[in-house]
Amino acid sequence: MSKLKKKRHLDLPDRQLARAFGFSAVDLAANRSGYMSLPQHMAFPPAWQPLLRWIIDWLPQRHMPEVDVIRARAQLQYAQYQTFAFQRADLHEVFTVNFGMESFRLTSKQYRILNSDVLYDVYVTQDTRTILSLERVVQGAT
Repeated sequence: MSKLKKKRHLDLPDRQLARAFGFSAVDLAANRSGYMSLPQHMAFPPAWQPLLRWIIDWLPQRHMPEVDVIRARAQLQYAQYQTFAFQRADLHEVFTVNFGMESFRLTSKQYRILNSDVLYDVYVTQDTRTILSLERVVQGAT
């Protein structure tokens, strides 16, 4: 009888969060280490990463920009405003989230995925303050 392999679910990103925010398991692993992954640095979409893996592996590894971590609950905010033009009115929706003191703009898909009752580790760039990846904090983790 063969032993069953234990899956390490904590190493993999939440699929819904990864799809909504556009990051991969490679990106999340690099962010956990405190750095941007090469695909994030070069702005490759996650869908392209498997196709460009041989290019990414071939490129020399250089110093990657560092990443900051914010551990906080999501404070979701929603606003609507209406603009009027000649014979027409448009309704615009604005989705934002605050993690600690930082505020980020979201898409509607990202807004629906986040939960205000959950504690998140949010990995952000130091200069532009954009969300690179995020994950739910597991109970008992420090």
